[in-house]
Amino acid sequence: MLSDTPHLLKTTRNCFENSFWNNKIRNLHFESQDISWKHVVDVYEWDLFQNRMAPGLRKLHKVKEEHINLSPRGRMSVSFAAKVLSATMGNALRSHNKYDTKSTIKFIKMIDKVFDCLNVSRFPKINDKKELAVYEKVDDWQFKHLPSNEETANMYELSIKMLKDERLMQYEVSNFAVKGYESGHNTSYWLGSDYIGVGPGAHGRLTQQLNGKVLYHSLVQSPVPEHWMEQVQLKGHGTRLCRTLTKTKRIDEMLMLGLRYRNGITSSRFLETTGCDHAMLLNCNIVQSLIDSKLLVLDDSGIRATSSGMFVLDALIVELSICIEETLFNV
Repeated sequence: MLSDTPHLLKTTRNCFENSFWNNKIRNLHFESQDISWKHVVDVYEWDLFQNRMAPGLRKLHKVKEEHINLSPRGRMSVSFAAKVLSATMGNALRSHNKYDTKSTIKFIKMIDKVFDCLNVSRFPKINDKKELAVYEKVDDWQFKHLPSNEETANMYELSIKMLKDERLMQYEVSNFAVKGYESGHNTSYWLGSDYIGVGPGAHGRLTQQLNGKVLYHSLVQSPVPEHWMEQVQLKGHGTRLCRTLTKTKRIDEMLMLGLRYRNGITSSRFLETTGCDHAMLLNCNIVQSLIDSKLLVLDDSGIRATSSGMFVLDALIVELSICIEETLFNV
């Protein structure tokens, strides 16, 4: 699964702000030391010469009051988070030279490197940080900053347990709620329902009955706000692309979205999408191996991933897609 990197950085900063500061509800520790937002406040004040004997050039010249004492709007800003969770902040803390900030420094520098490694989107320019280099192979050195598969699985398992203890039950790979309060908006995606994308860059899915056939369309809005507004004024809508989805594409979407849902893909939805009974179409050695490994359940109601299957859902979906396409091709 792909992480929303900017949102991840904001969430990390917001948790960090509440570590021994603000609401004090996310107290973080590493190597028997506190990771504290107070350290950031202290070094910022020190950098402003408030607690320094000899003034000099500022180390945090791009960090302002609004980055440290966050407003509700500031907590939504990715750029504000990047200013604090940066190598520059880590170096300033090191220069401040307080004995109890070592873990905070390691935390900030680690997040800075991880963010750079996840934020690669172009070929690096001269003087760019090496973390921004484009990935070339699966064992590139940047991956060392990311948790191992085992560490990730352990964190995921612990998250599920902690949320369950708070009566927040997992109803999708990364969504939890008290029973009866699941998100209807997101559930419509996982169940393959129609939805309309409104606004620049938005996507939508629409079903159309035409000459006795059912067609499924993918709609994409113009991504640039100015262009989108121009199209709305000229044509009454900003739809840039409308494609009719092939059967193979519909099956792939059904698997990728439906198996994220705890209840999986119902037999009726499977039949509607593929035109075949799920038990017949999934009657292959690959699927039987997944069932025997307790990663997948296939019964009269449909197919769904087990708790263990949720951990390896990407690989599971690929295997199922191969099985279905091979069976359809041979029919």
